[in-house]
Amino acid sequence: MSCLQTSALSGSDEVLLDRFWEARGVLEVAQRRRLIAAAAQPHTHGRRGQAAAALELPGANTAWLLSGEPSTQLQVEAVSAWVLQMQSLLGDPEDADIVRMIVQEPRLLSADMRQVANRLLDMKIAAGAVGTDILKVVEAQPALLLQEASPLDVEETAAQRAQAWQFGLASDGAREWARRARELAAYCQAMGDAHVGFRTGDAPELARWAAKQRADHAAGALPGERVAALEALGFEFDEAAAEWGRWFREVAAASGGGDSPAYTSSEALLLTNWCSVQRIAKRAGVLSQARIALLDSIEFDWSMADALS
Repeated sequence: MSCLQTSALSGSDEVLLDRFWEARGVLEVAQRRRLIAAAAQPHTHGRRGQAAAALELPGANTAWLLSGEPSTQLQVEAVSAWVLQMQSLLGDPEDADIVRMIVQEPRLLSADMRQVANRLLDMKIAAGAVGTDILKVVEAQPALLLQEASPLDVEETAAQRAQAWQFGLASDGAREWARRARELAAYCQAMGDAHVGFRTGDAPELARWAAKQRADHAAGALPGERVAALEALGFEFDEAAAEWGRWFREVAAASGGGDSPAYTSSEALLLTNWCSVQRIAKRAGVLSQARIALLDSIEFDWSMADALS
């Protein structure tokens, strides 16, 4: 879809910004054209490289888009300049698509360009002779650009570090693993279980670390001492079982009259649906006896009518 042509922006710049604003929820072409025209102002080029931190970006907020306030103009200029500069740093969108990366990791919009450039350089050096395509790695795991480079662990090879990157982790060497294990222990203390990654608000890096431990375990690549340490914390290596255990704990807390977490409306709906699924699964004969026994132990109500039935 063509955008308003200007002398200050190239056609590829306009296409990129058009995709960015559409991804931000600006669905009307005319509004996107106004935003692109604003980005072509002479000030913009002097602002390139500036982080977009603290800018309040709109989604499809028509009043914001059409306000005409000077502060709005500056916001559009700064954010547009940041997007163009970041794509320039990464290369062509075929190499790494910054719009897709921002959709996946919105915190990128507050990243400092120099820190991102340094992070990319650190990753290229750390990759060594492994031949890892760093741009494809950060496109798949853009959170890597927000992490500080961890010190090289003498026991961690370049190939092992590159594997950690596939899960969005800066490293999974001995020192880093021990630090994450301590974080998981603290999570257990706070939440009562080790099912990280299945609750709203769980730390993304710890959740990604847990996912890597499951993948390594499934591949037979998780050392025995790490398996033992995780099992001691009650870590569940089966992802589906971990998610089931997370919801079971919520139901158990509510059934026992203890302190239940404050749910958002969407979380409350998910919990209600989870309970419905357990009832339906039992009636269908596909709920394991072990899970039935666990639910019976908290006097789960099997008789309620279910909207999902």
